[in-house]
Amino acid sequence: MDSLGLNNMEGYGKPEFEAKTFVLLTHLGFDIYYVRRFGEDEGYRKFKGDLMQQFSRNGVATVLVHLEWFVRSIQGKSLLKIPLTLLRKGLMNKVYDKFICDIKDKVDFKKYIEIYYYFKKC
Repeated sequence: MDSLGLNNMEGYGKPEFEAKTFVLLTHLGFDIYYVRRFGEDEGYRKFKGDLMQQFSRNGVATVLVHLEWFVRSIQGKSLLKIPLTLLRKGLMNKVYDKFICDIKDKVDFKKYIEIYYYFKKC
């Protein structure tokens, strides 16, 4: 990591070795965990509950999202994923829109680099 000259990386855990590169932990994997595992409606409810718990515990939460990610075409191991990707079939716009609408007035959205500089000051 250090040899790449990165200021920060996003990850699911801290490396088990000494690194100069700051690793910003992912708290919640919105689509790849919640939506994929529980579906859009139940997954969103569980995600939102865990997000609020994370906020109340730490005052900050990082959420990994893939706006181009879609449930229906990513599952399976066929070449069908390619045309579905190109045709943008099965996109999860509804659940992402709901997330943005529900939370936009309650939090500040930051880029990872902005969060990195925040933590660097602390």
